Amino acid sequence: MRPLKTWLRVLMIIAVLELSVFSFLVQWNGFLTEASGSASMPNNRPVVFIDPPKVTAFLGASITIAVKVFNLTNNWITLDPVKRIRHWIGNLYGFEIELLWDTAILNYTGHVLHIPRNATFPDGVLYEPILNPNVTINWRAGRFNLFVTSLSPAPAFNNPNENATIFEISFKVIGYGSSYIRLGKTELVAIYNEAYPTVSTEIYHHPKWPYPDFFSDAYHEYPGAPVAVFTTYPADYGVVNRTVEFNASGSYDTDGGSITLYMWDFGDGTKLNATVPVVYHNYTFPGEFIVTLMVLDNDSPARRSAPCQKTLIVSGRRDLVIEGYSCPDSIESAPYGIYMGLATNIQVAVRNKGEVFENFTLKAYYNGTDGWVEISNKSVSLRAGETKIFSLSWDFSVVGPHQPGYYMVRVNITSVIPFEDVTDNFAPRPPSVPPVVVRVTEQRIYDLAVKSIDVVVVGSGGISFPAPVLTGEKATINMVVGRLGSVYEAFNAVFQVVHPNGTVLASKSWSSQMLGAGNRSVSLVYTFATAGLANVDLNVSLYVVNSNPSLAELDINATNNAAVKSFRVVKPPKLRINKPASIYVNETVTFDASESVHEGGSIVKYRWEIYANLTLLFALSGESTEPVWSVTFRKVGTGYRVVLTVTDEYGITYHENRPASDAYRTHTIFLVQARGEETPWKLSQELLLAFVVLAFIVVGSVVFLVFRRRRAVVENIE
Repeated sequence: MRPLKTWLRVLMIIAVLELSVFSFLVQWNGFLTEASGSASMPNNRPVVFIDPPKVTAFLGASITIAVKVFNLTNNWITLDPVKRIRHWIGNLYGFEIELLWDTAILNYTGHVLHIPRNATFPDGVLYEPILNPNVTINWRAGRFNLFVTSLSPAPAFNNPNENATIFEISFKVIGYGSSYIRLGKTELVAIYNEAYPTVSTEIYHHPKWPYPDFFSDAYHEYPGAPVAVFTTYPADYGVVNRTVEFNASGSYDTDGGSITLYMWDFGDGTKLNATVPVVYHNYTFPGEFIVTLMVLDNDSPARRSAPCQKTLIVSGRRDLVIEGYSCPDSIESAPYGIYMGLATNIQVAVRNKGEVFENFTLKAYYNGTDGWVEISNKSVSLRAGETKIFSLSWDFSVVGPHQPGYYMVRVNITSVIPFEDVTDNFAPRPPSVPPVVVRVTEQRIYDLAVKSIDVVVVGSGGISFPAPVLTGEKATINMVVGRLGSVYEAFNAVFQVVHPNGTVLASKSWSSQMLGAGNRSVSLVYTFATAGLANVDLNVSLYVVNSNPSLAELDINATNNAAVKSFRVVKPPKLRINKPASIYVNETVTFDASESVHEGGSIVKYRWEIYANLTLLFALSGESTEPVWSVTFRKVGTGYRVVLTVTDEYGITYHENRPASDAYRTHTIFLVQARGEETPWKLSQELLLAFVVLAFIVVGSVVFLVFRRRRAVVENIE
């Protein structure tokens, strides 16, 4: 006979199929310290926890604890930090819970299930009156497993404003010392909204989570038993072959005695008993290690603490790198400098070349007359392998400088990160990262400039193709206006897309735009229907501020206020491949594309490929400037395909992400036969011709015979 748990799992699968349920792992489980038992429970996810978190009892006494569930509401939320995964908080429809304890200290004596919630158990869970829970108890191993699910039409269970008791379990204290009472695997099953797909999420007992007090085990404490407490340096992350400090100085004996032995398990197979609170250990390989500490006091017999556990992540590398930095008002971008009293910013590119998540602080400075002056700072973070650009503000009116001159900018990572490579935590680092210099001036200099005009076609997947543009394509025209002067400027700008015949195809205007630090950009999308040469004209001018018309005449360099970008709109080619009517094995065959037409230009390169079905057989080595290609086939077969890809004088060729470029590739299908063989089509043509000829002969003979017979009858009558 199948075990009851097996049948219950079968019924659970039926429930999943019928009700579209999902499950996820969640537990209130973690560090074995007295302080952790008082941690507040999170309000953005369901929580299974042990109540009370600590029980004190003498040898021979009985204790009872309850396992409860909290925060079961049917709200839809996003669980950080994995923002892609969403799950329900409630709509509970079943669960599987594992409870563990130390059998040297506690002996299981019984339990009471509060399932289903009814008059007998008003504080219980679920509304399932039919299916019985499945309980498995291994008292020798210290393990209790409970499995239960609901069956339609039982309603889902939610209790947003209270803690619901799942079960109570009782123990007898049979040994001196303390024992953990720990949740193992805890899986909740909930009815899922059918409008969303099924999802499964695991919540880990792990310090990478942004909720340091989220996990808390319960434990039994023997009166007068010691308490184990320890810290590590580094606190969360170690590095392979670098020494980690473990400090248990915070451990204490509750009855005022002393700690005589510290029993360490470093999680990598190494154990150590020490009489001093501070020890050191090197990890020789990366991973996540659960470090466990238990302590003994000086009583007789000695009393043991409950285990204190922390997870330490050991990686192969910790390395933050400042890869570059810039300022939009540096002397390269603003040769006239920036007016004293304004503001700008420092852009810093930082890469995490290490293997763990890093929190750190960025700072920027300028070289004042009395040394380096801090500009600003920002606390930031990076995932392993991630690169980001961070912006630090620089307000001259607040931090200076207050005198004109040239000032060098320095940036660095200031946080002390244990075992981190600090050789590249600052900039400048010539020659790879040159210095950034900013000129501060007392002069008000006005100078607007058209920095750039670019024409691109954005294909699928976000891939950009520079001009020329193919007819029928949507071209994106990007224009950038920059400030070269020393003061912020307001401006007007007008740009047009003009056909060579003078027709304005499209236009766009900026009005009253302010240029502070950096540039301003705008884009226009236009579909070109006809081929030819097109121009983009962009003109900018100072905007009249505060009704002061003289500002429009202050630009010191009007020649850079306008720009023209010319580009070509190309009509795609029409490709044609000519080949012999019949292709025979071991005979040279020529494929000819010379009749291909490209009205908007000329084809300069031909690339030939031969496929058998979808397999590439051979191809022309490189690209040819000639439109013909001769090959010899050594094997008969059908389904051959010759593919021709061309490139025109503008560099345009076929690209799978550019639909309009499909015209730059064509193919033709053929078969290769042995000399003397005829194609099925040719044979069918000859058979048809023979049938027609035979039909004419038969019909002609019949007509002739009928005519002769009628003539003979006439002669007899006469």
